[in-house]
Amino acid sequence: MVNIQMALEEKGVLLTDPGAAEIFRQEVVKGGVLGTEMVLTEIVRNTPVGQSWQGRPGGSLAKGWQRQYVALDLPFEALITNPVPYGETVEKGSKPHVILPRNKKALAFMPFANFSLAEAGGLGAGVVVKKVNHPGTKPTHFVEKTVAGLESGPWPEHWGRVVNTIVERLS
Repeated sequence: MVNIQMALEEKGVLLTDPGAAEIFRQEVVKGGVLGTEMVLTEIVRNTPVGQSWQGRPGGSLAKGWQRQYVALDLPFEALITNPVPYGETVEKGSKPHVILPRNKKALAFMPFANFSLAEAGGLGAGVVVKKVNHPGTKPTHFVEKTVAGLESGPWPEHWGRVVNTIVERLS
């Protein structure tokens, strides 16, 4: 599971006019929602998509991203999550490890993604073993890279537009 938390606070802002405070609140919350959608769009776009074990296009990780607005007020809070269990492994990688069967006496699998049972002549063409020495997975850091890319480009521009809108509405 991968989680990204976004939180906005109103620290350092003192607006005594109730109308001005409401304009500020509306624009910051709207900016938070649009910012959350921006982050979600970029994360989905940058999520690696491999192949399923049957050799068909995968995409469960990319399709699994969800947003949840925890607080649509100030402080604003949103979560972007992905419940796919291997998401953290794709992001952070894994060390070499041994895979053992949990519910059976052996593991059975196809030796590579583009291999099909039909081409191999039936069910017996797979591999059956008591354990697998997995070499580990290289990290992709796609979430970290996406967030860093947003922070150096569209993110400051987005919040600059929010600030400009607030200033315009309060003028």
